[in-house]
Amino acid sequence: MEKKKRNLIIGVAAVVLVVVLCLVCCRKSSDKYCSAIPSDAVGLVRLDAAGFIKKHNIDLDGLKSLMGPMDGMLDNSGIDLEKPIYAFATPKGSLGFVAKMKSTEDLKTLVKSVGRMMGAKLSEKQGYNWIDMGDILVCFDANKLLGLSNAGMNARKDMIALMEQDEDESVMGTKLFESVGKIEQPFAILTNINTILDAAGPEGQMALAQSAKLYDLEPEDMDMNFTLTFDVVKDKAVLAFNYDPLSSALKNKMDEFAKMFTPNTGKFINTISDDPLVWGCAHLEGDKFGKMIKDAIETQLSSASNSTEMIALNAIKDAFLKVIESFNGDINFVMPSLDEPNFLVQADVKNNEILSLIEMAGKESQGIVPVMKAGENSYTIALDNNVILAGVKNNSFYLSNSTDMTAKLGKEVDSRIENLKKDICNSYFYLTVDAQSLIGLLMQQSDLKMLMASFIGRLTQLDRLTLRNTSAYGVELTLSVKDGKDFIETLFN
Repeated sequence: MEKKKRNLIIGVAAVVLVVVLCLVCCRKSSDKYCSAIPSDAVGLVRLDAAGFIKKHNIDLDGLKSLMGPMDGMLDNSGIDLEKPIYAFATPKGSLGFVAKMKSTEDLKTLVKSVGRMMGAKLSEKQGYNWIDMGDILVCFDANKLLGLSNAGMNARKDMIALMEQDEDESVMGTKLFESVGKIEQPFAILTNINTILDAAGPEGQMALAQSAKLYDLEPEDMDMNFTLTFDVVKDKAVLAFNYDPLSSALKNKMDEFAKMFTPNTGKFINTISDDPLVWGCAHLEGDKFGKMIKDAIETQLSSASNSTEMIALNAIKDAFLKVIESFNGDINFVMPSLDEPNFLVQADVKNNEILSLIEMAGKESQGIVPVMKAGENSYTIALDNNVILAGVKNNSFYLSNSTDMTAKLGKEVDSRIENLKKDICNSYFYLTVDAQSLIGLLMQQSDLKMLMASFIGRLTQLDRLTLRNTSAYGVELTLSVKDGKDFIETLFN
């Protein structure tokens, strides 16, 4: 009985091992065309259009109707669009891309038919097919395609070496490729700050050393990955930028920095404008932030190159720090419309230190920027032909070019921004812009209007373009559609 049990366990383990090996081999095989990417690539881009379409069940017929003539060209390009296309950058500043090939004959036919308009020359040398487009050289065989820009005098020799190198000699044997493979989003860009600065030479090393000194770290501690991803989540398209510290020393510093900030309270959501063109908010606790600013100024003072620079930094340090430390809550910016480019800035403050700074700045300008007292805790600032109003009211500082907007301070309106309150209060920084106003500006460009002709009707469904961050490790840019509808369904199906 024990022997049967042992044999069963060995049999199951063997099956599991075979399955794992098959999965690993299939993964390697499916990505084998990536072996043409150099191992010293300083950045990697993955464009998985097929993965995106499958993930979101995009109607291909609807998508093809939007693409027009381009659709036929892609279908007959000879490139296997079911596989991701990868792009990369080299330490020498060249940009390249690789793709899985499906049919060399289809690609040759396409180049012969439309390539002439682009100045493309098709040839066959040294066992490979070549497309020469001046600044861009493309090499392909039955399995993979490699393109390289600004490749230099030995371009063909270098590209053949890349086409023939083993997977372990390429980027596939690096942490960079491994990290890209772990990113779930279909479209992703990954690079490493140390790799970029190393490629930049002495100037890059100097920048790295200065950044490390600012954070009181060693240059080797400044190791960090940057990722940029794109995907769609419900009613939003999301472009996310994240940074991942790879050293514990840098992560600890970033965690310490994050403690200086807290999420927005949303205090100014319902003030002034019911449907603003631009609405932005950040939360600042001056005591915490002031300490960081003070440390940064003192670091600069310790490395100041001359006495004049030290005197200038010392002169502004105390006054500037007092103003920073007076902030104690949300800081809000509003621009209601493009018709009248008025604006209003509001901020929670503990005292009137900022007014003292404004008054002092007016005196120091010697009449160039006249500052006049307009009432209790209020001033006017003359800038060219504009008058800026500044003051403190109910522990809130305000700055505006509109008497109408300052007259409405403290009065609440029913704002569409109220619908975004949950997102606003989960963010440390939040800036949102009315998408239709932006589209109106862009459509004034005739070339762009013609390009977007087949898509213009769907653009009317876009609502707001928003930039925000919810952690110390990244920011995201989102584009939403109206009424919380499904983004893919609204724009593509």
